[in-house]
Amino acid sequence: MPDGRRDAETILIDPLPNDLYLISKREKSVGVYYGKYPYLQDHPHASEVDDDTFFGIVAGSITADGKEVLLKDYAKVYFWKRLPNETLAELFTRAPIELRISRSNREREFVGPER
Repeated sequence: MPDGRRDAETILIDPLPNDLYLISKREKSVGVYYGKYPYLQDHPHASEVDDDTFFGIVAGSITADGKEVLLKDYAKVYFWKRLPNETLAELFTRAPIELRISRSNREREFVGPER
């Protein structure tokens, strides 16, 4: 990461431009980093997207058409419907719909759309 090592458990590939997103887990507010496609092996083009909404993100998912995005921490799932021509960096600046997770599912570190 541009600002040092991070514990990042969430990796998303945006299916529209194929950009790579990494979301860190342990900072007071998580870092959202992205690399534009095509990725260069010898020089990562990652930039931080400022966000103080989330903490402890352990999973994420994006639908194959790129229109719906989920992030998960141990207590909630965050859901967004993507606007036309919106990047994920822009999407993460909008307030998500927050869904509480049952106690039995809190320790699970995966999330995905039900289809």
